[in-house]
Amino acid sequence: MKPLVITILAIVLMLTGCGKIDEEKANVSDGASVADISVANMSIADDAGTEASDNENEAASFISHERFQKAKEDKSGNYTAFLNNEKKAKVDCDDYVFESEEKKEYDFEELKELASDSTSLRENPCDSDYRYIDCGCDGEKELLIWVSKSEYGFGFVLKDEGGELYIRYVSESGEKFYEEICEDGYVSGFGKAGASLAIYDYGYLDKDARYHLFYTCQYYLALDLVMAGIEDEDVLNNNQLLVYSFGTYGDAKSEDSMCTDEGFVDTWIKKSFIDDGYKFYSKKELKERMLKRADEIGLSKLDIDEWKEDISREFDDEEK
Repeated sequence: MKPLVITILAIVLMLTGCGKIDEEKANVSDGASVADISVANMSIADDAGTEASDNENEAASFISHERFQKAKEDKSGNYTAFLNNEKKAKVDCDDYVFESEEKKEYDFEELKELASDSTSLRENPCDSDYRYIDCGCDGEKELLIWVSKSEYGFGFVLKDEGGELYIRYVSESGEKFYEEICEDGYVSGFGKAGASLAIYDYGYLDKDARYHLFYTCQYYLALDLVMAGIEDEDVLNNNQLLVYSFGTYGDAKSEDSMCTDEGFVDTWIKKSFIDDGYKFYSKKELKERMLKRADEIGLSKLDIDEWKEDISREFDDEEK
């Protein structure tokens, strides 16, 4: 009698368990959206001789088979297909940071491997995340993918155009430089070039996810040796210089470079800089130039507030 009871109980437990698994599967597939599924903890497995436990293997198997569900931001479904490694994106950047051939295509997993292999910490796991942004403020969403490893990271902006996906912008962050891409496509970066030079740059991504540089700022916390012919080490260390430009980081004496003398403690050295080819402007003059620049590159026509805040912070504290 007892064996019969045990057998019946076992069958009941098995049926109950199957029902629970089916219910959980239905909960995963029904109502899930891209916004609800975080991929921050998805990582490239490190097979460097470590043995994973049975539970870790089961979790890794679950993640590898996880499917992203189409979100409302993805009208065509192409971004979701990319996240599921079912569609590739072609490189179409003005400035490509990797050594591999341009015009090459990648799926999501290949893109993560590319970013992972491009850092100096290849043995560490690589994390990834994503979100939708609106480049050009036209209501058409682009996909921003972030792949990071320790302090190193790459941001990839994908554009859905004509049924195909294109990687239109790649940002790079590391130990000495960080770049942020906002939800409206505004891009700001900060970095260090040596012990006494900080570099800021600002720009935006248009409706085609193409990058336009707004301006750069080089902030010399101490003047470089023999700058403007000055050799006195105390004078060099006690004075600072801000150089604004509409070009990329380069010579502070170039044609489009604009300096301020607000960091000069020894005011007499300004003449030495002018004689050496540096051009100085008041903050009011610089702001006028920045506003004109925003008009020229189409930034002022977009519903982007960050650039206005940057300009106000930089140039509006001067007494009229």
